[in-house]
This record gives sequence, C-alpha cells and structure tokens, in this order.
Amino acid sequence: MIRFIVKENITKAPFIILTILFVFFGTIIQFIDGSIGMLIYVLPTSILIMSTAAIVQSFPEIINHNRISLILSKSISRNEFLAQSLLAILITSYFYCFLGAFMIEFSVMLKTGHFDIYLFIVFLLYPLVLLFIHILNMAVLLKFNDSTFIFFVLFYVFYFSDVLINRNKYLQSAGIDYPATRYIVSVLFYIMPQIQSFQNMLVSIIKNHSFDLYLLPSIIISIIPTTLLLYIIANKKEF
Repeated sequence: MIRFIVKENITKAPFIILTILFVFFGTIIQFIDGSIGMLIYVLPTSILIMSTAAIVQSFPEIINHNRISLILSKSISRNEFLAQSLLAILITSYFYCFLGAFMIEFSVMLKTGHFDIYLFIVFLLYPLVLLFIHILNMAVLLKFNDSTFIFFVLFYVFYFSDVLINRNKYLQSAGIDYPATRYIVSVLFYIMPQIQSFQNMLVSIIKNHSFDLYLLPSIIISIIPTTLLLYIIANKKEF
C-alpha cells in the first residue's frame, strides 16, 4: 500500500518541477554572487508551492470510489489506510527534500567551502510542513468528497494561516474589537495547523542562523485536532 502511494506521488509533475528548480538554484549559486541570500526567500516558498500542488493533485485519485473500495476490500482497516497514506507522503517528501539538500548543499560547499547546517535543518523539517498540509487536505476531501474544496486547503495554506498568526493586526485594521471575536480567532489559531508559523520558523532558521526549538512543540501540537478530525471523518464515511 505504502509503495503504491509513493509510486503514485513520486512521478507527479510538481515534484519533477521542484527537482528542476533544485538544479536551477544549485547552478545559479555558482555563477551569481549573493544568490545564496536569495534562497532564504525563494527556496521555502518554491518547496511549499510545488509540494502542495502535488499533494492536492494526488489524494483525489487515491480516494476515487472504485479504487478506494478495492483497497478497503483487502485486509486493511481504514485507520491503517490513513496511516499508510500519511507515511507515504512523508516518505515522498523526504525523498525530494533530501535530493534538494544534496544538490544545493553540494553547490554551497563548492562556492563557500562550508556545509550549511541550518539549510540542512530546513530540508530535514520541511516534510513535516507538507505532512500538515496533507492531513488538512485529506480531512477536507473525505468530508466533502469534492475536489473543488481543495481551494479551501490552498486558501488556508497561502492566506488564512497568515491571518491567524497576525490576528491582532488584521482585527485592528478591520476595526473589530469585540473580546468574543478575539477569543474565537485565538482558539482557531491554536486548533488549526500552524502551517504559516512553521514556514516562518524555517525561513528564520536560514536567515538568522538560529533554531528556536521552543516554537516546535506548539506547532506540532497544533496538528493534533485536525488529525483526530480526519480519523473520525474517515471511520464514519461511506465509500
């Protein structure tokens, strides 16, 4: 099952484009001065966009009615199916992130003579960001059974998660000062996957060469409510 899903994901066009971008970034590091600094902003965003595109493209195919009915007719429970789906996307993400780490770290070493440990940490942690996105994507698609709702996932990943982080600024600019509204938005921040917080932390690691470990536990804990919701939806859904 895991091998099947990995094989489905690993050849997706966005992942292939991401590999080409890794080669491109590694090349420009050698020929353009200051290009390593540009990677601070471009690399995490490129991984996020291409990997998210691959994730939202692959899961609708996996939960196709005929295919998932065949899968669940085998000796595999729904919980095992979900766990193996999550593990498969993690394996795929680590494959491409380690591929990117090798290409770009090798190029950086040729240019500077030093191994950038902070860049490697970012590649090591980034698959967890993609796992967060995949869990949210699975929950939405299983609940609504319509790939149109993928736009909700994209909206959350690229916009609404940033709104939750900067909730006080957005509420103030909108002229909203009700304590109940602030409380509700704060609760949403803590129970929704903190994807943008994770993204900002990874950018900070590359930019500032510092690793704020205290942020990681709260970010990881934030995925628990969505994961529990996913398992509830999957076990109640009729396929």
